Amino acid sequence: MDLSHTEARRCFCRVRANALPAALYAPPFKPAESTRHLVGLMLSTVLLVASPLASAEHLADTVTVTAPVIDRSLPDIGAARARLDQVPGGTDVVDSERYRDGRASTLADMLQASPGVFAQSRFGAEESRISIRGSGLQRTFHGRGLLLLQDGVPLNLADGGVDMQAIEPLATRYTEVYRGANATPYGATTLGGAINFVSFSGRDAPGLQARVEAGSFGYKRASVGYGFVDGKFDGFVSASEFYQDGYRDHARQNTQRAFANLGYDFGGGVRSRFFLTGVNTESQLPGNLTLAQLRANPEQANPANLTGNQQRNFQLWRIANRTTWTVSSGLDFELLTYGMSKQLFHPIFQVIEQDSTDYGLQFRVNQRGHLFGLHNQLSWGVLANRGFVDEGQFANVGGRPGARRENNTQDSSNTGVFVEDTVQITEPLSLIAGGHWTRSTRDKRDFFLGESGCGNPASATAPCNDSVAQAFERWLPRIGLHYALTPSTVVFANWSGSFEPPSLSEVSNAFAGEQRANRAQRGQTFELGTRGSSQVGAYGLAWDVAVYRAELRDELLQLTLPSGATATVNADRTLHQGIEAGWRVGRGAWLWSTTATWQDLRFDGDSRYRDNTLAGLPEAFGVTELRWTGPAGLYVAPALQAASRSWVDFANTLKSAGYGIVNLRVGQRQSDGWGWFVEGRNLFDRRYSATTGVMRDAAGRDQAQFLPGDGVAVYAGLEYRPK
Repeated sequence: MDLSHTEARRCFCRVRANALPAALYAPPFKPAESTRHLVGLMLSTVLLVASPLASAEHLADTVTVTAPVIDRSLPDIGAARARLDQVPGGTDVVDSERYRDGRASTLADMLQASPGVFAQSRFGAEESRISIRGSGLQRTFHGRGLLLLQDGVPLNLADGGVDMQAIEPLATRYTEVYRGANATPYGATTLGGAINFVSFSGRDAPGLQARVEAGSFGYKRASVGYGFVDGKFDGFVSASEFYQDGYRDHARQNTQRAFANLGYDFGGGVRSRFFLTGVNTESQLPGNLTLAQLRANPEQANPANLTGNQQRNFQLWRIANRTTWTVSSGLDFELLTYGMSKQLFHPIFQVIEQDSTDYGLQFRVNQRGHLFGLHNQLSWGVLANRGFVDEGQFANVGGRPGARRENNTQDSSNTGVFVEDTVQITEPLSLIAGGHWTRSTRDKRDFFLGESGCGNPASATAPCNDSVAQAFERWLPRIGLHYALTPSTVVFANWSGSFEPPSLSEVSNAFAGEQRANRAQRGQTFELGTRGSSQVGAYGLAWDVAVYRAELRDELLQLTLPSGATATVNADRTLHQGIEAGWRVGRGAWLWSTTATWQDLRFDGDSRYRDNTLAGLPEAFGVTELRWTGPAGLYVAPALQAASRSWVDFANTLKSAGYGIVNLRVGQRQSDGWGWFVEGRNLFDRRYSATTGVMRDAAGRDQAQFLPGDGVAVYAGLEYRPK
């Protein structure tokens, strides 16, 4: 939900909401207050705010609800808002201006204020735990359960995993968030949905722009970009470097990224754009602590991580192309192709070395016209991708490879056909129906049969063959309704299926006492919501609320084993349900913005865990900010980031306490010229667990599963944008 009203130009609303009523002013928040009650209050308030607004006076432009013709070859944020506003489900457009007025380094910096998105850095680094609607629930590393895209082209490997370090926040113009099954045209099938990071082009960011940041824990960051237009050509190039020693011991990170895109207009409606990405990243891994260790000294590293010099380092190269052909106002074609190469060096409880290659394509057709005299838009397409991995696993000898433990090749593929049709039944009412057929294969060949336990050093001595070949196939239906109560207020509802095969590492590794994940996660989701804007007296209001319920079978749940390894298993029945809410209230120079999420994630009559809460994520989390904007772009913005408790184990015997941390940003940001910021985080130096690992049963005993959040920190930045 992008409600930055100084720039928002939705297809059916233009909102002026930049103030906070004096009656809503409150003293600074205290971290000791109950965060559970706070987030509950956030959710209660949004429902009270949203309910009377459907009939309130608005500042809207009158337009039809028919989806507009959009040039997808250029990053037009207004067109993106118009397109996402027509989706009958939870969506958001995150303008980069939303996070560039503070530290802009990680996915957590970019997305933590987007409704329904849980994004939390593991230890202040770029690798984050990211989840929507409980997707990839236990994955604290190397994301899963979401389709991440850059300019519409997948960033995920073919087996579903994705690296957060491939994203450069400062080279991103805006981000599209599709929660749940609302990204059918991108080929997304997972429970969480899709996130599309859209790059700057030469046409919307011409000239030289530069930015430097520095701060606590040895944090340093520099970025430079240049956009140009030359007749039918335009391009944008950027380079950045990020370094920090980290709040904790053994948490140093160093990342260099280069991005470039070059577009050409051939005329006749044909446009093509190439994208090039290069990433080199090195990250030390400080590991998990017990709760007692966190309380005594959250800066320490796990001793085993120090002994094994645990790290995650990789290089990534990626090239992609998007070619569009607008035949007429009623027909356009889109072809996306990509290829990427990655080399991974990953000492953990063992040393993993991988060379991987992925490539794919997607072809889409968008047709607009009439069906039985009604406005109609049909989108359909095909997709295919494939990935190959050569992997070696070795004993970890101080962070270097020792004796070989495994030698294998991995082959993943996905093919799909999707279709979505939108019929405007009446002027305010549209019906959306479609589906996605998908087939995935996972094939691993084990060439090393001399090691015990299929690569698990804690297993018995008998050799084994870890080869596996599996195929997964499913048809996913989708139907939704989109109703415009007013030109600036809509309600929506949908029902859809979801499907997620296990990754190769999950489908192949069977550790002692564990069954491998041999079934795909599948489910159905029901969703109801509203979004819109209104003017009530002197106050500008905007809101986005969605309620969902997902019933899942064979959910992929990951466990941490005593050896430090992880294993993924299939649950039987599980339930994910919740409320995703965001709103802004503004008047004059004041703006109050809040996002709050409540979620109930649990087993559903499990033979062992009954209806226990699923471990890994808090029940409620949110961010609320009060912002004053003065002359010449000056701003002051105190904020509270809060989360309720979360369980660490499925047996619900060990929990991580909730927290509330206070942040503050001050600075000056203008449309061009020089800008600056100073940001303080966790100002009361609260000791808390940002996220945790997941276990089967902790038996109520303290375990090394807690990942401390950063202590009090101060960051500052200076930026130049061309006039």
